[in-house]
Amino acid sequence: LRQHIESQPYGKAVIGYMMMWGYDSQWGWPVTGNVDQTVGPDGKISENGPAHLMDYSAPMQKYFQDFLRRTYADEAALRKAGNNPNVTFETAKPPTTEQLKLEKVDDAFPYLLDPAKDRQLIDWARCKSEVIGDLANDLGVAIKAAGTRKVLVSGYFQDIDRSIGT
Repeated sequence: LRQHIESQPYGKAVIGYMMMWGYDSQWGWPVTGNVDQTVGPDGKISENGPAHLMDYSAPMQKYFQDFLRRTYADEAALRKAGNNPNVTFETAKPPTTEQLKLEKVDDAFPYLLDPAKDRQLIDWARCKSEVIGDLANDLGVAIKAAGTRKVLVSGYFQDIDRSIGT
């Protein structure tokens, strides 16, 4: 796309690209009520899933487990934080649809969760933010690499502790 744009007569006037995706273009996981889709462990998409767009695919489950490895020094720390004596990095799973329903109150999302009892929801929310940030960053790097001159790349992203395309 960048090569096409920059090969056009107006291409030399383009100094940057703004990446947009998702609800109001802010790179967040969309929530659309009762018409959400859920990606199952088999990679198939089901309509009218839980109250959140949810990704239970094998790659996302692996990403979540890797996120936990980066977050916790060892399994003892994971178990203590989640108040779950049996969890391991290999057995850790994203929250169930029932747990996600508990996260939603009166069709809204609470801003404060209790780390003592909601650690899995907190870790999942952080993981989802991180994976979207990784995608936005990778796309920004690809846009910059697709041409020979320097350009600006920006996006509107929910995680303020990130830069895109660096």
